[in-house]
Amino acid sequence: AYRTQRYVARRRAILSVAALGLIFAAGIGINYVIKEARRWRASNYLREAAGARNTLDVLLREYSEEHPDVIRQRDLALSKNDLALALDLDYADTYYERGVIHALMFEKEEARRNYSLAIQKGPVVKAHLERAILDSNDILIHNWRRHPQDPGRIESLR
Repeated sequence: AYRTQRYVARRRAILSVAALGLIFAAGIGINYVIKEARRWRASNYLREAAGARNTLDVLLREYSEEHPDVIRQRDLALSKNDLALALDLDYADTYYERGVIHALMFEKEEARRNYSLAIQKGPVVKAHLERAILDSNDILIHNWRRHPQDPGRIESLR
């Protein structure tokens, strides 16, 4: 017991630093686990939002954007997306999903804004593609307005 006390007394500073390092490392590990658990829950909400978005896409093939079923489905998809966003503001896929929902509802500016946020938050290649499609549709419509030839085809791009 005496030797242990003497050993500890001589190396107290070293043991204190080691204990603090161990506590610090445990804190980092706990923070990582909490962040991953949030990301996992956010991805579950995103899967639910994607399911609602797919249903919205099907409904839009039959009904207009003002139909009550379409509005209800859009609100459901956006609410699930909001839940994911509340858990992780930096989750780029959340903004991508929001962009797709707004694009389906022909809300181009809001879709473009969400695609841009997805691109800023992380490497979401599909957000680049969707934003490029929106831009190219705008260019086609702009060119058509200057030289209208076939009004039926351009309306299908709406």
